[in-house]
Amino acid sequence: IDEAFLGLHGFTKADLGDYGQKIRATVKQWTGIPVSVGIAKTKTLAKLAAHEAKRYPDLNGVLNFDTLADPDAVLASLDVGEVWGIGRNLKANLNGMGITNVLQLKQANETVIKKKFGVLGLRTVLELRGTPCFPMEPVATPVTMRIVSRSFGHLVTELSDIKEAVATYTTRCAEKLRADGLLAGHFTVTMRTSYYRPENQYGAARSVEIDPPTNDTAVLIHEAMRLAEAAFTPGYEYLKAKVIATDLSPVGEVQGSLFAAPVDTEKREKLMAAMDNLNRRLSPDAVKFGALGLKPTWAMRSEYFSQRYTTHWGEVPTVKVWQKTSAQSTRQSYETVL
Repeated sequence: IDEAFLGLHGFTKADLGDYGQKIRATVKQWTGIPVSVGIAKTKTLAKLAAHEAKRYPDLNGVLNFDTLADPDAVLASLDVGEVWGIGRNLKANLNGMGITNVLQLKQANETVIKKKFGVLGLRTVLELRGTPCFPMEPVATPVTMRIVSRSFGHLVTELSDIKEAVATYTTRCAEKLRADGLLAGHFTVTMRTSYYRPENQYGAARSVEIDPPTNDTAVLIHEAMRLAEAAFTPGYEYLKAKVIATDLSPVGEVQGSLFAAPVDTEKREKLMAAMDNLNRRLSPDAVKFGALGLKPTWAMRSEYFSQRYTTHWGEVPTVKVWQKTSAQSTRQSYETVL
């Protein structure tokens, strides 16, 4: 998580600056991660306040924008590119209009901003003036699709390797669907060559409607294999494949099909749950379908992954210390969590 917003509307008696320090100290104690806290009337101003809290050590990581004696002076010192949602291209356009700092954007003409940058641009200006335009989102945005995509470890030319990769990605996609409690009603498989090789370029995508919608790995792999065969064309060196599940609907809210063959849904759900449980407890793909293969040669190279110091017992740091005895110095090794 890079950031999170917290509504403080009910904190009428608390000193918000002190509460920000409490949040910062708690996060530091529980996770060891230093954070900055910005407090303001709008999300955009709160982001700027958090940015300023990082820059000045005397603020101790917390800035309540509403307590500033001259907030406009602070805005005038900030480059317009620091504003939430303003990227490189938008910053260049604003600079072309003579708007180089945040205060100038705050004071910009609303009509001009809306005409050039639309409603989102206008909302940003209003937020800088203290008018909330981006509401809190207590409920997560519904998932509309699930995508699993990886580049291969080397260029692939054989259909068998492509199918193994697609089956693997489909398995991951199905696991995500089950974790989210969703069913897929539409499934797509894509594959392509490298963009950086101008010769012999090729890309293809094939899709299928799934009726009734499902998150059953076996069903999705069956459809994915047919799509991969249809999309594959010999004679090309493939770099990447992707699977996309769309037309998602919550489990239990899908009407059954009158024409589909009868399936013991309860048994299939128990089977998928058992597989997920075993793979969580043991290791990914401890139990898997044969379509994934045994020793994939196409897999992404991962020799240089960072060590998982805080999440994997086998990669906990080893601290080597010297312990002196009366006779001699002996070197001992202790494993500890830093």
